[in-house]
Amino acid sequence: MNLNVFCPSLFWTYVFSLIKFPVPSWPVIAAFVSEIHSGESGLSTSNRCFQITLSPQDDDTDQSTTTPVQLALVFSHTEKYPDEPPLLNVKGIQGIQTSDLKVLKEKLDHEASEDLGMAMIYTLVTSAKEWLSERYGQDADADNAEEEEATKDEV
Repeated sequence: MNLNVFCPSLFWTYVFSLIKFPVPSWPVIAAFVSEIHSGESGLSTSNRCFQITLSPQDDDTDQSTTTPVQLALVFSHTEKYPDEPPLLNVKGIQGIQTSDLKVLKEKLDHEASEDLGMAMIYTLVTSAKEWLSERYGQDADADNAEEEEATKDEV
C-alpha cells in the first residue's frame, strides 16, 4: 500500500490491518494510537513505529483530570511478524517507576514469544492495560491506602 499521499481512513485501515484489532475496537483504539518517528521510539529500526497510550482508567473517562498514571506501548513490526515478535518498548508518560516499566516489558516480551505465529498486538495491548490497572488502578490505590492505614495502626 502506498501511503505517500495521506488519507486518514486509509491510514487507519492500514494500521489496524497490521495490529489486528477487532473491528468494533477501532474507534476506541484510534484515539490512542499514533505513528511516531522511529528515532523517538526507543527501538532499533527504521520501520514504521506506532505508540498506544494506556492508563488504568476506562477509555471513556476524562484522562486529562483523572489520570495520575500513563504509559506508552511502542511497537514496530518486523519483516517476519507474526512469526517473530514485534519490536516493543514501554515508556512512562506520567507516574510510573522505571522498575515497573522493566517488569512490564519483560512480561510483554514473554507473552509475545508465546504468541508467535498469530497476530499479537491487540493481546499485548490488553495485557499491558490489565497489568497497569492491577498495579495502578483505583483498586490498587485503595489496597495501598488500607495497607498504609494498617501500618499506622500497628505502630
